[in-house]
Parts: sequence; structure tokens; C-alpha cells
Amino acid sequence: EIARLGVQSLRARIEKEEAASPGDRLEAIARDYLDFAVSRPGEYRVMAQEGGASAMQYRALLDMMAAPVAAAQSAGALRKDVSTDMLARLWWAELHGLAMLALNSAMKSNELADCVTAVSRVWRADAPALSAA
Repeated sequence: EIARLGVQSLRARIEKEEAASPGDRLEAIARDYLDFAVSRPGEYRVMAQEGGASAMQYRALLDMMAAPVAAAQSAGALRKDVSTDMLARLWWAELHGLAMLALNSAMKSNELADCVTAVSRVWRADAPALSAA
């Protein structure tokens, strides 16, 4: 039940996100996803553990995350030579990895915003170049 409610809550955050461009929307969704994980760690861990969310709930969440990926591909913000489903899976895996690093104290929560910006610039075809840091 906790996992189901968590998936619903995360889904509501993702669905409400609007931005100026499809690429910006992906970045905003990434921030929302990570904010959810960090602000509700118990719920996020239950969702992520084996036996947490159902396969159907995961599929629905993946489908929902694939929609903004498809929009970004159509707008030229993401590469088109990789399938939408594959990009959505990779994006989700990346976000989940960052969330788990933060939850396991391997990364500070305040470092997540910088990671989202850097990852966005790597992924997006319409993003400014990464500057040498």
C-alpha cells in the first residue's frame, strides 16, 4: 500500500510539471523526482525495494516518464537514434541511482541540483556546452 501511494504521489508530481520547452521539462521532472526521493526517503525506499511497487505500477511510471522523453525527441532536444523506451529507462535508472546515492549519504542532497544540470547538458541536444570546471 505504501508503494502504491508513493507511485501515485510521484506520478502526480511528474504529470503536473510544465516548462517552457520539452528539454526544460525533463530537467524539471528530474528535480521533482529527486526531491520526492530525498523528502520522502521511507516511502521512496519501499517503492524501490523488491516487492515494493507492482510490475504494473512500474510500467505505468515508465510510460509516464517516456511521454516527456518522446516530446523532447520530437522537439529535437534529445537524440532520435535511440528508442524512446530505452532513453526513458536509462533516464529513470540515472535518477534512481542519484536518489539512492543521496539517501545512502554517498552524495549530499544539495549536490543533486548540480548533478541534474550536468546530466541534462550531457543528454540534451539543445543544451549549452559543458564548461570546464
